[in-house]
Amino acid sequence: MADDQNAAGDEAKMIGVAYVYSAAKWAELYALAKTHSLDRPGSAFEDIRIVMAGTRLKF
Repeated sequence: MADDQNAAGDEAKMIGVAYVYSAAKWAELYALAKTHSLDRPGSAFEDIRIVMAGTRLKF
């Protein structure tokens, strides 16, 4: 959470969650979800939502 970052009255928030699952010694699966929001008096902004998933293979 942050206040007055770029303009007086700004209120920024970020929340996220991530998880890593080790399926085997050589493989991991991961997932992440995050939301960024900005409230500024006199302006309307849409929230930014990020979702990603993937795998990591170790050689």
